Amino acid sequence: MNDGITVEIGSKFGCFTVIEAYQKERTTDKNISIENEKNHKLYKVQCKCGKIHIYNLKFLQRKRWRDCGKDCGARLEKDADNVAAYLRKKDESYDLISLNEIHDSLEIVECIDDHVEMICPPSDKRKKKDGIVYLKKRFRCKCYLCGREYEFLSDEFKISNNRHSLDRSYHSIACCECRKDSSSFQWITVSLLKENRIPYRVEFSFQDLLSENDNPLRFDFVVFDDENNIKCLIECQGEQHFKLVRGCGGYAGLELIKKRDEIKRQYAKNKGLLLIEIPYTHKSYDEQREILYANGILNDA
Repeated sequence: MNDGITVEIGSKFGCFTVIEAYQKERTTDKNISIENEKNHKLYKVQCKCGKIHIYNLKFLQRKRWRDCGKDCGARLEKDADNVAAYLRKKDESYDLISLNEIHDSLEIVECIDDHVEMICPPSDKRKKKDGIVYLKKRFRCKCYLCGREYEFLSDEFKISNNRHSLDRSYHSIACCECRKDSSSFQWITVSLLKENRIPYRVEFSFQDLLSENDNPLRFDFVVFDDENNIKCLIECQGEQHFKLVRGCGGYAGLELIKKRDEIKRQYAKNKGLLLIEIPYTHKSYDEQREILYANGILNDA
């Protein structure tokens, strides 16, 4: 087990240099780590980063990771050199987000960091300097509904469908707490409006639009024209608008939802505003796109 081999003072093993043969009875320094004793000869060694350790010869002769571990100063310096050699490239989201842009209920106020690095090490560990560093931006946002402020990276504004979920639901990481219960149905609408650069707002209310209890009612979306006039209102109507759904108040809840839908319907008619009601039976991306196109909201299908 290498016990008969004498190691000379000054011998090097990776990042370690042998200082002296170690005698167990001299164990006094709590700052010195002792590992792998197991009746083998021990040696006090110093790492390139300056830390002192006590190891046996078998440990010193191993072929990999001959350093202090993940917190080793020398290892960290070497890793930093490798990362410095990685290819730098912009993430696909880098130039997609603009100041004052609207993302659901969030208004993008300012870019607070245009050089956020996401490090992707090489898949082949033998090619230590072949990794890629993707550059992203960090934005400060404010919810125009509740006033909360957030910071999100540029790629977190992506609206994507989760292919691993049963319903392949759409969602975005960049979202206000007050909108965390937004459905995939609504996120598809947001995606279509954003992709076509159509000005909009969510949860839009009018001062004179009130429920049977004089509480404000809101439309899911309002769409504006180029002169900031209201072009249309959009309601994404889930199953609870048409039939009994568990957790929605039973028959009384269904009747209340229908009553409020009718209040909104009559309000839009009286104001001469186009109201597009999209039922849950047509909530897919392609179906919503066809409906918005047919109503002149999208320029093409």
